[in-house]
Amino acid sequence: MIELDQYLFGLITLICIGLFISWYASKCGYYQLPQSASSSVLISIPGELVFLAFLIFFIVELVLVPGVYLSWKELVGDTVMADSNGKSWMNMIGTVLLSIVLWGFCRRLDPVYFNQVWGQSTTNRFFNWLMGAMTWLIAYPWVMVIGQFMTLVLSLFGYDSHHDQVAVEQVKEALSDPLLLTVTVIVVVGIVPFIEELLFRGFLQTWLKFFLGRYQAIAVTSLIFASFHFSTSQGIENIEFLLALFVLSCYLGFIRERQNSLWASIGLHSTFNLITITFLIAMSTH
Repeated sequence: MIELDQYLFGLITLICIGLFISWYASKCGYYQLPQSASSSVLISIPGELVFLAFLIFFIVELVLVPGVYLSWKELVGDTVMADSNGKSWMNMIGTVLLSIVLWGFCRRLDPVYFNQVWGQSTTNRFFNWLMGAMTWLIAYPWVMVIGQFMTLVLSLFGYDSHHDQVAVEQVKEALSDPLLLTVTVIVVVGIVPFIEELLFRGFLQTWLKFFLGRYQAIAVTSLIFASFHFSTSQGIENIEFLLALFVLSCYLGFIRERQNSLWASIGLHSTFNLITITFLIAMSTH
């Protein structure tokens, strides 16, 4: 069992920090979305484009990469694969391949649809990316509040063991190989946010927004985004991660709408991953 007093103190502290930062951000106008055009003048992204984008994801991630991995494993043998972190390398290569294919698909879109997916912000990409990165300061306390709260609840019901998230396991597996670790950091910080934001905030949220409105689209997209990260290996404790991820995803969707730029949500996603992976590496060295 966790120490109740310690967790309650940490939870209350995080809530106070989150409330203060959110209050200050609100005073600065952070939570004000720009006026949206009415649905009568919007041009919806065709649903088949959203379907194709996710189909590409599933084909590469669930068919192509596992197929290549199994073929390679059969060729070189289990021992070599284990010694060379073969599965981790294949995951990294598959992620890079997926980003290339998705970018190629995106570039072939009609310019009207391409601009809707990426947003039509009047400010430059770096500024929007920076706004997303700064949003980490606002979002992180609430992500931690949800995580701490669910840890406390699960502990009260007797669930004390903790399983690492899949991404965390991948980082830990790469710690013994400096080259693999470097590639993993680049992929997790630079490429994974691009892929996930393009799929969920670029295609899915933009498509849902036409039918549901912005806030509803953010909520539904966040629910689907969190569900995509479900892991059967974590059991009931998976709910802790999924609820925290839902909160983060709401901020990802919000900053994308606020800045009208996919670069803003990529900035937040990249910053969150960078700080998380830096913390993991720092903890592993002690």
